Amino acid sequence: AAIEAENNKVHSMGIIHIIDNITVNTLGSGGRRYVIAEVALEVSDQAVIDEIILREPQIRDEFIRYLRRQTAEHVLDLGFQERSRRDLTAMLNLHLNEGIVDSLYYIKLLLQ
Repeated sequence: AAIEAENNKVHSMGIIHIIDNITVNTLGSGGRRYVIAEVALEVSDQAVIDEIILREPQIRDEFIRYLRRQTAEHVLDLGFQERSRRDLTAMLNLHLNEGIVDSLYYIKLLLQ
């Protein structure tokens, strides 16, 4: 029972940095549909947060380019959130020298 209780523990959160206010037209919508996104990046070291802050314009640009390649149908797909979390985390980690983003969480993901 002690092992089962240990396995059910929720891991403690690392250090969080929020990237908010990402608004992008979806692919093929003629400007009529758009995505509004806000993400929280979880890391284990303050040096990674410092680098993320320094590179935030570059990171925002990558997020925008990624989201602009998505159609409204892709964003509405049930698997989009998990797929995009993996894709964006991998993309972010390619840009970082100080460490990695452990997790990316959507705080807001709206399709208008």
